[in-house]
Amino acid sequence: MYKFSHLKFYCKCLQRETFNGILKKRKLTWCKRRYLHHTSSVMSYQQPRVESSEVLFDDLMFKYSESKDVGKFPDILVESELVKDDDKITNKKQTNEGESGVGGEWEYHHNYIEACISSGFLVEAVKALSQNSIANSHGTDLQLCEFVLSKLVEATNISNKKVLMTKILTSMEEMEIQVSNLCRLYQVAIIQQTSRSKAAQTEIHKIFTNLQSSGTDMNKLFVTSSSPALVQHVNRAWKSFNRDDPRPPLATADKRQQDGGGPEFDGEVRRGFEEQLAAETRCSLEIENVMRPMKKGKRRKADDLHRKWNFSLLCHFRQRRFELTERWRRDERRLRVVPFLHILPDDRYVEIMMNTMKSLPLAGAITSHVCMQMGDAVYRSWVVNQADRALLTSQYARFVRAQAERPHERARELWCGGDETMTTSSTLLPWNHKWQFRVGVALLELMVAQLTIGDDTTIGEVPTAYFRHTPAVFNSYKPWGKRVYSMTIPHPNYVRLSCDVTNNFTFNSDLLPMMSPAKPWVSATSGGFLIYPTQFVRKFNAVRGDDVTRVCDALNVVSSVAWNVNKPVLDIQLEMFRNGGNSALGIPPPKSSAPVPAMVRLSNKMEDSLRLKLEERRQQTDLKKVESEMYSLYCNALFKFSIANYCRDRTFWLPHSLDFRGRVYPIPPHFNYMGGDENRVLFKFRDSKELGEEGLKWLKIHLVNLTDMKKGESNETRLQFADEMIDEIMDSADWPLEGRRWWMKCDEPWQTLAACMELTHALRSRDPTKYRSALAIYQDGSCNGLQHYAAMGRDVIGAQQVNLSPADKPQDIYSGVAANVESFRKEDAARGHEIAQILDGMVTRKVVKQTVMTTVYGVTRFGGGQQIHRQLLDMDHFPPEHARQAANYLVLLVFRGLDVMFTGASEIKKWLQEIAETITKGGETVDWITPLGLHVVQPYYKTSTQRVDSNISRMTMSKYDVRRPNVMKQRNAFPPNFVHSLDAAHMMMTALECEKQGITFSAVHDCYWTHASDVDAMNAICRQQFVQLHSQAILEDLVDHLTKRLLHDNNKLSPVHSQKLRQLFHKIPQRGTFDLNQVNHSTYFFC
Repeated sequence: MYKFSHLKFYCKCLQRETFNGILKKRKLTWCKRRYLHHTSSVMSYQQPRVESSEVLFDDLMFKYSESKDVGKFPDILVESELVKDDDKITNKKQTNEGESGVGGEWEYHHNYIEACISSGFLVEAVKALSQNSIANSHGTDLQLCEFVLSKLVEATNISNKKVLMTKILTSMEEMEIQVSNLCRLYQVAIIQQTSRSKAAQTEIHKIFTNLQSSGTDMNKLFVTSSSPALVQHVNRAWKSFNRDDPRPPLATADKRQQDGGGPEFDGEVRRGFEEQLAAETRCSLEIENVMRPMKKGKRRKADDLHRKWNFSLLCHFRQRRFELTERWRRDERRLRVVPFLHILPDDRYVEIMMNTMKSLPLAGAITSHVCMQMGDAVYRSWVVNQADRALLTSQYARFVRAQAERPHERARELWCGGDETMTTSSTLLPWNHKWQFRVGVALLELMVAQLTIGDDTTIGEVPTAYFRHTPAVFNSYKPWGKRVYSMTIPHPNYVRLSCDVTNNFTFNSDLLPMMSPAKPWVSATSGGFLIYPTQFVRKFNAVRGDDVTRVCDALNVVSSVAWNVNKPVLDIQLEMFRNGGNSALGIPPPKSSAPVPAMVRLSNKMEDSLRLKLEERRQQTDLKKVESEMYSLYCNALFKFSIANYCRDRTFWLPHSLDFRGRVYPIPPHFNYMGGDENRVLFKFRDSKELGEEGLKWLKIHLVNLTDMKKGESNETRLQFADEMIDEIMDSADWPLEGRRWWMKCDEPWQTLAACMELTHALRSRDPTKYRSALAIYQDGSCNGLQHYAAMGRDVIGAQQVNLSPADKPQDIYSGVAANVESFRKEDAARGHEIAQILDGMVTRKVVKQTVMTTVYGVTRFGGGQQIHRQLLDMDHFPPEHARQAANYLVLLVFRGLDVMFTGASEIKKWLQEIAETITKGGETVDWITPLGLHVVQPYYKTSTQRVDSNISRMTMSKYDVRRPNVMKQRNAFPPNFVHSLDAAHMMMTALECEKQGITFSAVHDCYWTHASDVDAMNAICRQQFVQLHSQAILEDLVDHLTKRLLHDNNKLSPVHSQKLRQLFHKIPQRGTFDLNQVNHSTYFFC
């Protein structure tokens, strides 16, 4: 074999401080040329790697020039640095492996033990469990121990089961975990499997005697996920123990699963369930692209390339995993990622890598994000594989049948059916982010090493034998803002080929609506999709042990609504989208229609030339930003329309989850009704109801509300306006694109069009009151955040401004604030303030509306100034050179005007901010309990970064330090988050009461949807629940909770912060004299 004496000599020279720099450079060039010659001749006989020889040479120089034992360098290289050394991520960071990751050290080790069990390494799992108990490095829950014992019972290839069982029980004692009765049954089964001796029988009889003496019903111990092996061995042991009562104590799985089916679960319901279950089993679904036709001529080339990649990845994945497994068995403290590479079928890993490759954009993706994405895909596939589909089908059939028999009973109770084991959460925990990252890195390294694409181009002097197949994906570094990120970039030729042949989008199962009713939420760890993992709280794990029963029930109400697509409106939007879009109507055009900057004429003068060049650069930057925004909006609309077109002839459901404040959101992100006007219009209730007299009236009022033409008028005036505009309404319904297009002039044009169509159909029917309408009519809160502030402070003036008090006409807070701002401006203008004089006649409702609306949500003066600045620039006659100064001036007046109108709200907001600042300066985070029992913790912490080196690149991972809360974010976010949790509680309480009365209910935060005929009933419920919510001592309950957690329990704060917090708790803002019962009589509270 070729000897690298020149390379060894160069490494020695690098360690000599007296080595000449120029000679260094020359020697480097000479060594590199010899190295490239050798590698090109070697690599022509094997599958080429993605890293070029030059890059690998530089890596070797960096690594081995600092080695003290340079004499061993050739031997190390002979072991093939090119092929075998891919342990950098696990070896270099081994000392940090015990650190707490994002999910905590306990979850980190819990995940590892689960992976060992699922991949069949039971001996290693038991060893890890016992080692952790001896080290006492983390807690282990009872469910994990039961999980290990259950897998031990099922295992057929382990001879020392009893020894392993003894280790587990000993570990439980050392960790002070009480051995459950179910663990005793597993103990019986293992003893029955491994020994038939008299001593073993005596031990079994002793266990059964203890269980009987404690009055245990062993059949209830048999949870739904237990294996048939447990039933078989326990029943056999029972027969020998109790010969007088031969009845088996445990029911078989077949007996427990036989009571499914029924007429209610046949036909469309069963077909939808089977379709949804199949999609979740595959973890993804292909949706047809509504825009691009496939180029069939290139399809064969792409298929051949993908088949080649599949085969190559499968072979090398197996080979690489075998090598890592052998090394892991020799030292289990290293390469602990190995069990995670065994938990899925091999072809599933290959499928994940292929899907990732197909989804990479032309510009590439941040490498750490790609790794996390692939690791998350492995985790989700693993969870799906653990599901018992037969048991789920039986349970779902019982649920559908029970729902048909008892429609007014809670979905959670129907799903459980009185069986407490149905609410038992799985032992499977979400993976710590560190595991997801490591699994993703292992897969990405294989992709970078093996995926190649044919390229006919030659590259200068580099030997063509090596570049006969060029890398299909590679890693580089790219500046992004003020930071430089490692990027994973696909070959441009592959991206073009993929775009030409791809006619479908592949979406993960949680990105699409469900084709069957969602699985009810029964706890914080069970609900949502059928088997696909679903988070109860987005991005943050729910705290186990919280009583979230009422929250689950409210989520089930909004998740149980069946939807259909509004096909006539969808067809119009698709036609407009395919013909270039319409920005005014919210249909984004392609980025090719972005405005082209005007040509800049250069000048001979240096100053003018420099100024013009800077102007040209600014224009190019602005154009690039506009193009990026347009492309993002276009892609989002393309996904939305493709999914909507897929669902156009189907009934679908949207499962919901929470954010950390308790606000409810649909889980599918691309196609839901949380967006703007163009999104909401695509949704109609599946079930229709007769309008009736009141429903017809509310349909007309709803239409006028959407136009925003009678904002400050009474409902009677709005009804009259609807009758006057009936010709325009019918013209819009009959000829939406060819007629007078009155609907396009409205504030919410698309929903106005849908309402025009619905009203036209109703009026043309035989009896409009008998017309069955499926259109969702909504009632919107009047600046709902300020409504909650006014109710908490019993602020009389504030309550009048936000329609808590009865009135003949709705009060418009935005116009009121604008009037206050204008009066302040006039006073300043009279004193000679230049900007105040320039703003004469420019202070309108539209200018201040967005800032007023977002003030309660925590907008700062800077953010409010940005909002006003945009509004001023949109005005035709305002001088743009003064827009920035005017915006900074007006935002101060807006805040001042709000303080005048809402004195109670201002006091409560400042009080909450002071509490948050005191708590966080003491090193604790702010938390509270919502009126429905949800524990809210503000997740604002200071972040730290950890560098991770791998074979592909150097990356950094960000993680939260829960011991260091971010004081500024905790302080500023507490008031808006607290109010958000209150409006979420109000929505949930309304949803639960509507369900009790048989009213279809859905919501977009403070905008409540129902059928037209049920608007009056929903309005009454909405007001009653608001009064009930604020009749509670909300601020006092907050003080009690924080006192108990921070002052009474261990006194977590320092004496200084404790004293200040006690003083604040004794200064709860005084309430005004507003009578909450007036809300029940306010017509325009929600309207």
